[in-house]
Amino acid sequence: MSGESRRGPETELVALSPPKTAGDLHNALGQIFSQVSSGQMDVKMGRSLGYIASVLVKTTELSDHEIRLRAMEQMMNSIKSVGAEK
Repeated sequence: MSGESRRGPETELVALSPPKTAGDLHNALGQIFSQVSSGQMDVKMGRSLGYIASVLVKTTELSDHEIRLRAMEQMMNSIKSVGAEK
C-alpha cells in the first residue's frame, strides 16, 4: 500500500495567526478545539497544533525567565557597584 492510499481525506487548511501572547495562544487553542470537535479539522492536525502550542508555552516561559534573570543580574551589579564606591 502506498503512502498516498494510507493517508486520510485531505482537510481544508486552516490559517491561524502566530500567537504572540498567552491570550493569543488561548484563543488559538479555542479555535483548534472548536474545529476539531466540529469535524472541520482533522484530529491529527489538532493534536499536532496542540503539541506545537505546548512547545510555544515552554519557550515563552523560558524567555520570560531569561529576561527576569538579566534584570536581577543588572540590579545586583548596580548594588555591588554602589557598595564599592562607598
